[in-house]
Amino acid sequence: MRFITKSLDAMIGDVNLFLSEDEEDDESDSGRYCEIMDLKHKQAELDIMVAEEQFRGKGIGKEAVCIMMMYGAMELGIRKFVVKIKEDNTRSRLLFQSLGFKESNYAACFKEYEYVFQRDTAADAATALREKCKSFQQAITIKIR
Repeated sequence: MRFITKSLDAMIGDVNLFLSEDEEDDESDSGRYCEIMDLKHKQAELDIMVAEEQFRGKGIGKEAVCIMMMYGAMELGIRKFVVKIKEDNTRSRLLFQSLGFKESNYAACFKEYEYVFQRDTAADAATALREKCKSFQQAITIKIR
């Protein structure tokens, strides 16, 4: 088993999902939030921080991201994940690229890139993630079930 499943008592950072409706989907009645937040329209901004320097570069962040994304796709119906990464954070940019995220925007005023991982359905997202995160399948199964 990987680090996270062995060390549940030690917090070294955090990972978050912030849910919203997909801005690219054109919905005529955008005031009906509960109805719009169906499986077709969900997206999440993903945020990760490994605060303790001695734990960076060991695959812990990737494992946490894989678990959170699989949970988002399988349990919350998320089909689109967005991350915003400072331009000098090369390690984080490479991590998300390795998971299939594509650069979608650069905000010069914030000096940050935006990357997107998107599939037609949440099931398609989960299938793609299974392939990218297969080295963490045991942890993903334990955490989600």
